[in-house]
Amino acid sequence: MLDDLLEREEMRALYARRREFYPDSEYRRLLFKSWLAGRGPVWFWLGQSPFEQLEAMAAAALQDPRREVAIAALKLLGRIGSRSALPLFMRCIESGEFAMKQTAAEAFARSATREELPLLRDMLAHSDWMVRRTALRAFIRIGRREDISLITSLLADRECSVRRPAMEALARLARDKERPAVLSMLRDSDRITRRTAAKAFAYLAKREDLPALGAMLEDESQEVRLAAVEALARLEGRGALPEIQSLLESEDAEVRSQGVEILAEIATSQELPLIQAMLYDAEEDVFLTAIEAFARAAGPGDLALIGRMLDEKDRIVRQAAAAALARLARKEALPLIEKALADGDRLVRQVAAEGFAAAVDHSHLSLILSMAAGENAERRLAAALALGKAGQGGEEVEHLLAQLLFDSNRPVRAAALEALAKLDARPMLESALDRLADLPDDTLMGIDETLYAPEPLKTRSQNKERDEQEQ
Repeated sequence: MLDDLLEREEMRALYARRREFYPDSEYRRLLFKSWLAGRGPVWFWLGQSPFEQLEAMAAAALQDPRREVAIAALKLLGRIGSRSALPLFMRCIESGEFAMKQTAAEAFARSATREELPLLRDMLAHSDWMVRRTALRAFIRIGRREDISLITSLLADRECSVRRPAMEALARLARDKERPAVLSMLRDSDRITRRTAAKAFAYLAKREDLPALGAMLEDESQEVRLAAVEALARLEGRGALPEIQSLLESEDAEVRSQGVEILAEIATSQELPLIQAMLYDAEEDVFLTAIEAFARAAGPGDLALIGRMLDEKDRIVRQAAAAALARLARKEALPLIEKALADGDRLVRQVAAEGFAAAVDHSHLSLILSMAAGENAERRLAAALALGKAGQGGEEVEHLLAQLLFDSNRPVRAAALEALAKLDARPMLESALDRLADLPDDTLMGIDETLYAPEPLKTRSQNKERDEQEQ
């Protein structure tokens, strides 16, 4: 069956392009160097082959005497979430050489489900620290509060490589009852464990813990100090401004960046001047964080300020204004968005395009269609993004989006492809393949993946939103 699929002329063309376009991709490292050489990317076979057949192919590759092939097979099994391979992963963890053990441990942690919780609980008592760590990594993803006592017991493990995921798992599940255990880990000798504990404590701390937070401000670990300021901001609100301002004045760019992030959590219009000042910071990490912070803090009452910022000479200030407009997503901001779409800075225009898509709805369809036929690339991008967000098609809309698949601007092509996927316009995508020679490589790859992936792009987007909501 697999050979028959590869005989199809269009598949040969697609794979020839893919190998040329992604010469060093993970797919090539994982598959093209192994027993599965030349048989295409994982997502394609997940869509075309029975799961059991793909699993059997990887299991056979695992017996290959070449170490890199066996490791590739383990990665493949872990990537597809092979629960039936869990015993095999366990054998590799217990008896394989170090690289095999590491790869098998990652595959096990990724493949385990809540049905394996009894096994995972037994693994926490295993004599091999890597087995204990593997179980804890799975608990980070699927653990339940009923396992808190088991996880807490691993906080005293002699191996810091075990204490770290134990603290991370506890941080994910912790409530007020676990506050003392988290607080005790702030004294751990391992800096990374203290950092994880500090981040968890930042969300668990109460006003009665202010003395402990004061001690954290003196910790030698920068991450612990930052977590203390974050907790103070949550407890004290604007009362923590002196500590936050001390971060903004630090000589360390990373500390200034973190200070801006913390400020954004409590900022109102009153704090916007503080954030604005950080837009002029010389360090890229700082002013990029300030752009995001300004966008989060600005409200509908700040449109006049945003309008003035669009007239500033500094492009970073204008980018922050455009980001705020995109986040506000309000119809009354459309005149300012139109102004940003005509800005001399490409990034300002691209962000404004996202703001346009967020602000309009299907009642603006005639405006959207006229923009899609315009000469300005960012206006075409805004139109494609808006059509994708609306999720309502029609022959005119789908034909227009199909034309944008051949646009000279790559972001426009990507937005058009995503919009067609959301509209489930498979016939339009398939017809685009008839003009294979004219398709840009990135669009060809996108159509290839959209049509042959195991689940449509629309479904993947919905699954991502569901996972984020569950977290």
